[in-house]
Amino acid sequence: MKKHLSFALLLFGFLVFSQSTSGNLISLNGGMSVKLDTNATTATLTLTGPSDSWLGIGFGGTSMSSVSDMFIWNATTNRDYTPSGGTSAPSADAAQSWVVSSDNVSGTTRTIVATRALVSTGNFTFINDTSPIQIIANRGNSNINIGYHGFNNNRTITNITRGVLGTNEIISDNLLSVIYPNPANDFFEIQSVDKINAVIIFDAAGKKVRNFNSSLEKYDISSLKSGVYFLEIINNKGISQFEKLIKK
Repeated sequence: MKKHLSFALLLFGFLVFSQSTSGNLISLNGGMSVKLDTNATTATLTLTGPSDSWLGIGFGGTSMSSVSDMFIWNATTNRDYTPSGGTSAPSADAAQSWVVSSDNVSGTTRTIVATRALVSTGNFTFINDTSPIQIIANRGNSNINIGYHGFNNNRTITNITRGVLGTNEIISDNLLSVIYPNPANDFFEIQSVDKINAVIIFDAAGKKVRNFNSSLEKYDISSLKSGVYFLEIINNKGISQFEKLIKK
């Protein structure tokens, strides 16, 4: 089943003929976020997170054993890493492909912008189109030593999906599905381009708490505690979209 996944991710459809793709900043666990932009030759990664932590993104898999390439910020000059599998620390590549164009700290948040060629020997190959990119993300308890973060320590698995931008065009704000009201009290509604087959609600820890197996006029969340939740909205085309919902 093809999935377009994100936590608070806007999915954009635009012109078929394009020169670049632009993604939105995706919120991840642990105070991290990531954004990926591409053009015909270059990928630009924008990564934010706690300034006192190492910050890592793995491309092309759902675990340390399956990703083939990583970008890691820590207090060294290395940014290109190859996973060693399991709980072993990744190793820095002999050839460093990512070039950091900015590394700024505001308060307790670090923002890194780095660029790399779409195709780089020994690294994950980026494609300048709208296809989703599977990633894992995590941060550590130090900004120097890269070490095991623990299975439940802000471990994130998601897909980055980028929308196509036409030449001299502006990104549209058309969503596959829109949740309202958000924040919500006892009920929320979904406005969707396509028919909805199911809606699954997860709590902030990733535990499934509600499952609606059909499209409803209103979705009852009166039994849920106040807090942040994530909705997986599955349409009749087999496409899934994740959105954040705040329960008052």
